[in-house]
Amino acid sequence: MNDVSAGPSVVIPNVHEYAQKGMDPQYPALLLARWRNVAAGFSEVALFWEGDDKLVVSPKPIDAAFVEYITDLLGYRSIGVVTPQRCTTELSLDILRDESVLSAIGSYVDAKGMTYLRPWGATKQMYLLVDEISNRGLRLSFEELPRRNDYWSCTYIDSKIGFREMCVGLQDKTPSIRIPRGFTCDSFANSLEVLRWFHTKRVPCVLKAPSGVGGYGNVFLREELLQQPFEQVEKYVCEATKALPYFKSGAAIVEEMIFSEAPQGISSPACTRSVFMSGLVQANGDLKIVGGGADIRDNHCRYAGAEIGKENLIDAVADAAKAVMYQIGDAIAGYGYRGHWGVNFIVSTATPVAIELNARRCGESHAYAIAERLYGTTWMSDCYAITRLPIRVQTEPSVSTGSVLRAFEKTNRRCKKRGILVVPTQVSWLRQASPGLGYVVLGTSQEAVRAVERDLHFELAEEGIVCKDD
Repeated sequence: MNDVSAGPSVVIPNVHEYAQKGMDPQYPALLLARWRNVAAGFSEVALFWEGDDKLVVSPKPIDAAFVEYITDLLGYRSIGVVTPQRCTTELSLDILRDESVLSAIGSYVDAKGMTYLRPWGATKQMYLLVDEISNRGLRLSFEELPRRNDYWSCTYIDSKIGFREMCVGLQDKTPSIRIPRGFTCDSFANSLEVLRWFHTKRVPCVLKAPSGVGGYGNVFLREELLQQPFEQVEKYVCEATKALPYFKSGAAIVEEMIFSEAPQGISSPACTRSVFMSGLVQANGDLKIVGGGADIRDNHCRYAGAEIGKENLIDAVADAAKAVMYQIGDAIAGYGYRGHWGVNFIVSTATPVAIELNARRCGESHAYAIAERLYGTTWMSDCYAITRLPIRVQTEPSVSTGSVLRAFEKTNRRCKKRGILVVPTQVSWLRQASPGLGYVVLGTSQEAVRAVERDLHFELAEEGIVCKDD
């Protein structure tokens, strides 16, 4: 176990608050509530973010047995969890309305001294909370947030339209930055006309909303669909965008679909594989690469986890991707952006093609933190890990958090001598309408990690939890 001396932290996983800023507020309330519940479950990964001692402000309660289990498993000094009385779309405002939570933050900071504030990402609501914390004289470091006047940089580069515009500008000086051939459209009708052009040429393409997370802002038009009359294509696109809450503005991008040359690996064969790198713009503007790997996608090409560390598909283009990361990172740091960010790439003709930027923590942030805790700063060359976020499961009615923890404990006892560790990262998704489970499996070789993951699935099945996304 390596010492992670990041200092005490107040962790605020404002996942839904961040994700909802591009959502249509007129989207059906019941469906928006389901999105909010999924994001609340996703927030459990904040338990693993940097720091040996942390106070997590969770949008919903987290099972105490789960917190105790991971505290013991990974040897954290202390993890406290507090929850606002209300759970709305905006976690920052829920905290502001709850004096007991504000007092808990104040007591924690007073006891610990200088403390880091670790959010999922910057939002307008987060700055209101920062103002209140500052007014109370608490010694919190806000270095993972842009300054308030620089918040525009977050919304600009996180937008697919803004990111594309920025990369086009950078290409004049840095031709190594490649993006897909495509067009920015100012209306949905304009998007359909551009799609008609791609249809005429039978070129597979992607319709992208300005915002979106986990692939939920994209509509994929593959070659087999483009063989249909355009009226059928148009009908498909209209129905698909109705099911997604990110197409409210009408503005969109239509881009040529880039196909990866890499083997599929774990992802669904229906999806081209994307690789990614994650970075941090530090308070002084310096850049740090914090991780990288390859996405795992489900049959709908939506994010379902990742392979990180050594022996994954990014290895072949890691140097080229890192060079692009530094070029983009210098640009966004110049805009005043500070905090976590990441870029997704498709590998084409042995070159990484940048397809989007996320101006926030990435979905693997917790796995990076666990890997560094176990393997130290060289974890990217010493460790291979699979993170599932989530894996879909079918459960017996009697399944509980205890069932999950028993399966992980049995697996860890069996694989201890092999140098593999399995870590549960989400358990509340077991109670979703479509149940899921999050976890990370870490070890020194890809072959051993994948074998132990199969062992874990066996132990979960013995507890009445059947994994469906093998």
